[in-house]
Amino acid sequence: MRPFAIPETKAIDRELAKLIDAALSVFTSVYSGQLGRLLEWITGGGETDLTLFFAADELVVADEIAPWFAETLTDSARAAFASLEATGEFADVTRVIAILTDEMAATFAQHMTANSLVQTQTIVTEWLANGGTRQELIDALTPVWEGPRPEFAANTEPTRVLARGRLEAFRASGVVSGYRVRTQNDDRVRERHADIARGGPYSLNDTEHLPPFGDVNCRCEIVEVIE
Repeated sequence: MRPFAIPETKAIDRELAKLIDAALSVFTSVYSGQLGRLLEWITGGGETDLTLFFAADELVVADEIAPWFAETLTDSARAAFASLEATGEFADVTRVIAILTDEMAATFAQHMTANSLVQTQTIVTEWLANGGTRQELIDALTPVWEGPRPEFAANTEPTRVLARGRLEAFRASGVVSGYRVRTQNDDRVRERHADIARGGPYSLNDTEHLPPFGDVNCRCEIVEVIE
C-alpha cells in the first residue's frame, strides 16, 4: 500500500478515490519532470547555484500542473452547477476558474519548489563537504522526488480543488446562500473535521472552512445551503 493510499471501505467516495488515482499519475509526472531537469542541469555543471535553477523551474512546474487544475476545477463546478436550479450563468464560473487555475498552479509550484530547494541544498552541501562524485550526488538527490511527495499531493489537492470548484458554482448559481461541510460520518473522520461539519452554515465568501483543512486523506465535501 502506498504511504498515503486510502483504504477501501464502503464509506469512501468512489469518485474521489478514482480522481486521486488519476491525480497521482499527474503529480508523479510533474515531480519526475523537475528531477529530470535538475539532473540535466547538474550534469552541465550548475550544481553550486541552486537558486537559479529553481527560480526558473518554478514557472515550468506551474505550466505543467495548470491543465490538471483547470480540468478538475471545471468538472467539479460544472457538476455542482448542473445539480442546482441556477439562475446565474456558468460562463461566470468559467471566467473565475481561469483565474483560479493560475493562482492554484502558481501556489502549488511555489510550495513544491521551495521544498525541493531546501532538501537539495542540504544534500549538495553535504556532497561538497565530502568531496563525492557527481554520480553520488545524483543518487542522493533522486529519492527527494521519488519518495512520498507526489503521493501526498495526490491525496490533498483533489479534495481542495473539488471543494473550490463547487464553491465557485454555488457563488454563480444565484440560488445558494452558503455552504456546509459534510463528512463521511464514519469512525475514520477526524474530530476537528467533525467539529467544522457541525458548525456553519458558512458564507460563500468563507474559504477558511473548505476541505481538506491542511490534512491528507480528507474525504469531506461541501454542500449547498439554499434559503
